[in-house]
Amino acid sequence: MGGVTIANLECSLADPSHLTRHNDSHGEDPYVHRASPEFVTSALRGVIDACCLANNHVLDMGIPGLKTTLTSLNSAGIKWVGVGMDDVQARRPVVLHKNGLRVGLLSYADHLVEWAAARGKPGINYFDVGRFTAGDEGNPNRFNVTNITVIREVVDEIRLRVDLVVVSMHWGENFRWKPPEVFRKFARQLVAACGVDVVYGHSAHHVQGVEVVEGGLILYGCGDFLDDYDMYAEMRRRRDVDNADPEDRSSLDDNSDDNSDDNSDESSDNSSDNDGLSSSDFDYTQMRLYRSDLSFLYLLHCSPLGPDSSRCRVTRLEMVPTRIRQLVVNEATGEDRRWVMDRMKELCEEMGTAVLERDGRLIVEVR
Repeated sequence: MGGVTIANLECSLADPSHLTRHNDSHGEDPYVHRASPEFVTSALRGVIDACCLANNHVLDMGIPGLKTTLTSLNSAGIKWVGVGMDDVQARRPVVLHKNGLRVGLLSYADHLVEWAAARGKPGINYFDVGRFTAGDEGNPNRFNVTNITVIREVVDEIRLRVDLVVVSMHWGENFRWKPPEVFRKFARQLVAACGVDVVYGHSAHHVQGVEVVEGGLILYGCGDFLDDYDMYAEMRRRRDVDNADPEDRSSLDDNSDDNSDDNSDESSDNSSDNDGLSSSDFDYTQMRLYRSDLSFLYLLHCSPLGPDSSRCRVTRLEMVPTRIRQLVVNEATGEDRRWVMDRMKELCEEMGTAVLERDGRLIVEVR
């Protein structure tokens, strides 16, 4: 019996023929994430139940792009959370019902603050994790929310209507194996003080460790389940071949193989306005070092708290190793599987989390 499937959708679903990029400082950088609205039909419909949208790329195509993103998801019957036409809508949780399971989902991001939704201003559901407070002090205003009580109030409001509460957090810097200590304190408070069952963390573009606290499950960084960075690298290689002198083209072609993303030039060079590449090329160095192509499918097993309880608890986390290649996700095999499993076990054990290996998968018992 299938359960609820949740994903962080870190892009704008927009057609570039009639939309322009967000015209602030972030929108001018080369790291603009956009997908065709048809992507929802081809890849997400019938697979994903809800998308978490509080992140630092959902507004890469501006407010028009945000609107087409929401329209596309609505048309596909996919629920969304973490953005809105104002701060009230952006903070609103969503309740998912599937096969008798009721899941309450909240979505927050700690960047970009300039994209924070406010009264009369569309944007993301922003929370300043780095300066959070657990007491009554803090600065819980619409632009720079730091008081965790604003999250507890939302959890309390939906708790009686759901079996599990999941909080999605898009947080932190890219390429850091270990989350900052303040993030760990914040996540533990989400569990202990707010009654959250699962903290679903992402943003680093690679896996981070898992922690179990008072029966709550904290996934600090789930990595990239699907991206197109290797496709972009192949576009760069083809551009280099097209722009090369005739005598150099054969050698560039000879260097092409199934791992072309591992052989692309790391230097920043000029690119055509018509080849689909930015004028400032993407730097892949860190993505290779941190193996952003390797991640997991995170399967959460639940059971009722008791015979008379309507609530559930997560009893087990099962992690299936995955690899992205050419816009396809497959179960990782061979050296790839061994590497990502060993790395995740190390990261978890550093947090005091026991990890079992069973049938090519990793298991964490939640107690």
